[in-house]
Amino acid sequence: MNKLTKVVISLTSLLGLCQVAWFITLIYPLQQSNKQFMHLSWLPEQWVGNFGLGLGVLSGLIFLYLLLLALFSPPKKRQMIIKTDKGELALSRKAVEKTVTQAIIEKHRVKEVLVHTTFKGRHPKVTADVQAVAVDRNDLDQQARAVKETVQQALQTIFEMPIKAVNVKLSPLSNQAKSDVR
Repeated sequence: MNKLTKVVISLTSLLGLCQVAWFITLIYPLQQSNKQFMHLSWLPEQWVGNFGLGLGVLSGLIFLYLLLLALFSPPKKRQMIIKTDKGELALSRKAVEKTVTQAIIEKHRVKEVLVHTTFKGRHPKVTADVQAVAVDRNDLDQQARAVKETVQQALQTIFEMPIKAVNVKLSPLSNQAKSDVR
C-alpha cells in the first residue's frame, strides 16, 4: 500500500472514529436530558438507545479496522533488498522488469512484451506476470512454455533465490498487425 493511500485511510478512519464517539455521546448522555430528541412513539426509548449504540459500535469497529490496516499494512515494495554476507543490495522492480523483457525479446519472436514483477513475503519470493503478442500463430502453448523458461532463467540469474510463480499470457498477432509486420 503506498503512502498516499495509507494517509487517506488513516484520516478517514480517524474522522470516522471521532464521528462514532460523537454519535454515542449523543445517544447515551443526552438521553435523560433531551427526551424530545429521542422521542419515537413506535419504539421504546431503551430500544432506540440500544440500536444507536449498536450502530456506533459497528461503525467504530469498521473505522478501527481501517485505521489498523493503514498503520500496519506493509508498504508496496518498489525495490527488493537482497542481504548477503558482504552487505545489502537493492534492486529496482523496474530494472528487473526491463532485464526480463530484454531477455524475452532477444530469444523469442514476440511483440508488445509487458512484464510485471512482485516481491512478496518475509523470505522474499519473486512472482512474474508476462503478457506478449506472439508473431507466430502456431503452437502458442509451446511458445508460452519457452517464454516461461526464459523468464525463470533470467530471474534466477538476477536473484539466485526462489521464484514463486511465472505466469505467461501469449496472444496471437491479429491479421491487421500481421500485415504491418511484413
